[in-house]
Amino acid sequence: MPLDWSHYDEYFNIQREQTILADPGKRELETLGAEILQLDPGVSSQVWGACSPPGVSAQTVVQVPGSIPHRFSALSEGKAVGLKVFKTERGVGAPPQAAVADSHLHLRPRLPGLPSPFVQQVYTAGEHRERYYLVQEWIEGESLGDVLDRGDTLTVSEARGFIRDLFEGILIPLWSVGTIWWDIRDDNYCLQAHGKARRLVMIDTDSLVAYAKEIVETPECFEKRDRIKGRAMQRVKTIVENLAWSPFLGHTIARPKATRLKKTIAAIRSELEGVFLQPGRLTGGRDAFERMLQRLDDEVWSSTPKEGGISPT
Repeated sequence: MPLDWSHYDEYFNIQREQTILADPGKRELETLGAEILQLDPGVSSQVWGACSPPGVSAQTVVQVPGSIPHRFSALSEGKAVGLKVFKTERGVGAPPQAAVADSHLHLRPRLPGLPSPFVQQVYTAGEHRERYYLVQEWIEGESLGDVLDRGDTLTVSEARGFIRDLFEGILIPLWSVGTIWWDIRDDNYCLQAHGKARRLVMIDTDSLVAYAKEIVETPECFEKRDRIKGRAMQRVKTIVENLAWSPFLGHTIARPKATRLKKTIAAIRSELEGVFLQPGRLTGGRDAFERMLQRLDDEVWSSTPKEGGISPT
């Protein structure tokens, strides 16, 4: 097959709610992808990409290496791209694919705060043979969700860095100018290699354009955006509390102390929440975030076990 389906197939090694594509469906998608990218026959007859598992709305995202020439190579400056092909039917709660593609194409370029090195770019969007697609930046690295689900023990420096990326790189700069969205799941953030460390990059940005019409056409009306801030902050809560606790994983900590520390983390995080739930554009976000980070340093991470090379740096 011209596409590598191994990662896609591995996803279905355990029972999933998703339905796996049979071989005829895979061949149809391979033909569709080659037509969208306008690959030369000599290229499309060889392995030209690798398929990711399906999502709520996406049938797959095909990783296309930068070495593969296609009609969008100039837009991506010759870098690897992800060809996201939507399903023929909507997932539960998902917006119409036509609306998503149209918003990425016409409204996203007008969203304040973008482009950003902390947010995956979408180069173009369209429809081909009644299937909608996006051509987006390929972000290499595993998701934050995978790291947290595995229960990886992070250093304090790593945990602090990822929290700082989430707030200083993504939430504060975008919410402060009105680009506000709700779907802040840990699976929507990728840990991209950056120098000798990793940084957080927002991926799967369809939720970013969910309120693009209000943001662009009626920027002073926050009716829809204000309604979803509570839902967004519930997801921020989960990420922050899991990251703040991650340096303690793998260490034996007395139950009373663990309970106290987790309650302290929750209390520190909740103080920040009120600032982000205020109506309209975010104001005071940076000061509130720095207070949160300082309290985590002083009241939580100062208690991190030093065994195994972990220290409250």
